[in-house]
Amino acid sequence: MERFRSDDGQTVVVRLDDGDALLESLQQVADEEGLDCAAIVTGFGALKRTHIHVGQWAQMPPKNRYVVHEGPMELCQLSGLIADGEVHAHITASDAETTIGGHLEPETIVLYLCEIVLQVLPGLRLTREFSDDELPLLQQR
Repeated sequence: MERFRSDDGQTVVVRLDDGDALLESLQQVADEEGLDCAAIVTGFGALKRTHIHVGQWAQMPPKNRYVVHEGPMELCQLSGLIADGEVHAHITASDAETTIGGHLEPETIVLYLCEIVLQVLPGLRLTREFSDDELPLLQQR
């Protein structure tokens, strides 16, 4: 993993390498760079293992359905938010036969490389707190 910070410190570009864990690496960058609040502006690359969850919205609180795809996929989109230092990201990935998307889970593994742009959001102090319906809602700290 390599990271590059802009001269003004507001943008961090991350390069992940073959075998890096996507979510765990993003959390490591957030921790080491002291990113309390930042936007995951974009991310793309290739994955060898993709682990996501999607909500089952037929009931409240919603239940999660976990999906694991073993094998190469193109990471078409990565976006999200770092709030209170915690990464919350969503992805879309495809192998040309199947496209999946949802909440990024641990043990999603990079194949070859992945490039990510993080934008620091100075002046915002955000966190997530659970509602009565057990939804993690964004709140001002």
